[in-house]
Amino acid sequence: MSSPTKEVILSRKKQLEKVKKILKQEFIGIDNIIDELTDAISSWYLVPSMQKRPLVINLWGMTGVGKSSVVKRIAELINFEKRFYKFDMGQIGPSGLKMRWQFEDIAKVENEKPFMLCFDEFQFARSVDQLGNSLDKTASRIVWEILDDGEVNLNTSRNHTVQQVADLSQILKRILKEDVQVQEGRVVSGMDLYRHYMKRAQFELGEENNAHHFFVPKRCYSTVLEIGRDYFSTNLDVGQKFNQLNGGETIELLEKIIEKFNGQRKLDCSNAIIFIIGNLDEAFSMSREINPDLSADRNYENSLKINVSNIKQTLQSYFRQEQVARLGNNHLIYPALNEENFRKIIDLEFEEINRQFVQETGVPIVFHPSVKDLMYAEGVYPSMGTRPLFSTIHSYITSKLGLIVSDLITCDESFHSILLTHENEHLIFKFRDSEKQIRNRRKFSSAGRLSKLREPKRDDEQAVSAVHESGHAVLAIRLMGVVPAFLCSNSADASNGGLTYIQSESELVNKKNIIAEVAMGLGGYLAEKLVFGEEYVHTGSSNDLEKTTRLVSGMIKKEGMGSDLLDVNIASPRTNSTYHDNKGLFNEAVLEVIRQAEKLAEDTLKSEMDMLLTLADYLSDNRKIDKHEIIQLLELGKDEEKKHSYRKRLKQRVKKMTAKKKNVA
Repeated sequence: MSSPTKEVILSRKKQLEKVKKILKQEFIGIDNIIDELTDAISSWYLVPSMQKRPLVINLWGMTGVGKSSVVKRIAELINFEKRFYKFDMGQIGPSGLKMRWQFEDIAKVENEKPFMLCFDEFQFARSVDQLGNSLDKTASRIVWEILDDGEVNLNTSRNHTVQQVADLSQILKRILKEDVQVQEGRVVSGMDLYRHYMKRAQFELGEENNAHHFFVPKRCYSTVLEIGRDYFSTNLDVGQKFNQLNGGETIELLEKIIEKFNGQRKLDCSNAIIFIIGNLDEAFSMSREINPDLSADRNYENSLKINVSNIKQTLQSYFRQEQVARLGNNHLIYPALNEENFRKIIDLEFEEINRQFVQETGVPIVFHPSVKDLMYAEGVYPSMGTRPLFSTIHSYITSKLGLIVSDLITCDESFHSILLTHENEHLIFKFRDSEKQIRNRRKFSSAGRLSKLREPKRDDEQAVSAVHESGHAVLAIRLMGVVPAFLCSNSADASNGGLTYIQSESELVNKKNIIAEVAMGLGGYLAEKLVFGEEYVHTGSSNDLEKTTRLVSGMIKKEGMGSDLLDVNIASPRTNSTYHDNKGLFNEAVLEVIRQAEKLAEDTLKSEMDMLLTLADYLSDNRKIDKHEIIQLLELGKDEEKKHSYRKRLKQRVKKMTAKKKNVA
């Protein structure tokens, strides 16, 4: 490949800057990703001749944050949309033959040229299961070949077919040497010799072939077609072509088919850019929480803590180590969208709706802020990205515009603008004149499902939830020194009656605070027991009990926080090198910690009953309370949040050691 001229390089550089600017206008909340992405592709785009191996860029993030759409948009903006090939790894089938055939088509036009490959939903190409056992992923082997050195042998899956056609060519050539005559695809002389040699070579002729004396048996047409798609489209094409040839011409055509097929054995991706795109739930743990009441800002903050090491560690649970190495080090980690991002996306959608509406009618739509609030409240599931939001906007607004256009056409008056507002559970399109006076209106119900679910019920269910969540909160404050970010006694999530969201500045877990954390986890159940009586404890603590049991078990059996520093497992061939708790001593240790935590939680709640009842009373009437409101309601002092600093403790110890040495001197 020849190097681009100076003028071409400068033109491409200017275009890439333009691409960056457009992407930041069209995609919200990922400016840093766009900078990293355009920088990463710059060398490939500006001077592709310098590239000797494919450039691999990995994009990881939660669903609906713009991974696939950004890549597709880049291809459009740099005029590579016709040289952009996308594969969904969740839909390639068990054999991967269709993808291999697509690669053959790519090889015909793109070999050694710059082009773009995109492997989306890459988590579905996983080669090991959750236990570390290898999975049979024949379909994705070709992808790993490309990622290894940029070249792939495309015809290995059809070597048998090539050999069959070669065997056919050889036996037909031998038959022609025995004075067998062929005209227009049929044996016209020496039919007995033809049958003898074909039978010896184990080629079945069939009754139709015996009747019509075809030189190339009809049963071989599909085999020839499989490697001869440059010459034929169907089996009928194969028959029609052979029926025009004599014996020598037939052999010549078969040899050309074999030679051409073998000459296209490799796809060279050395000048390609390869995008690997996927969702890794283990790294983005917040993606499992689909509760719409969760804070988008908290999701965003947590996503910023995910780094390349976290991604690589997660990838090792999906792929073999050598495969993770083939993915390279270009890992771009998408942050979750925060509330500001979601609201900007709503604004962009409103702008696009207005643009299209003005283009159609000449009348602009003005969106009142109350409409944006409605779209956010009904359409945002923080862990699910933009798709639910776009669906909500379509359902509430876009789907109604046909009727609004109809009203404009049928009305005798002309209107200057339309004001869209949200009032009393209705979206109201208000048709205004040039003086902004309302001359007509049409309204639609906006009673959304989430809004209904979020309305305070002030019933027994909310009372139970209020006590349960308050139990968690009181113990978090008193035992962990952390005021919850918010409490909710009436969640819109069908799987949760309520929700306590606690965010600690430190994610470090130590022996001292583990019992406090377990006690906090048991606080909901125990608060119900103390307030309503043991016989009236409500179902709904299973998730709390599962989490606390797993936490304690993991700490004692895996983290060395029990009486013995051992890695404990159930006996199996895979765990032969670990300690087997055959006598159940470590299970007893787990139970003992949970009992200690239970006693601590119950004693604390009894001593803090006033705090528990005050908070529960508020939540029985109101569905939600945030951190600032909790501090005000409970009159908490500034020192209520206690923080343990490992760094501060280390520095204090070093300071004491240094002072001691000086005193000795």
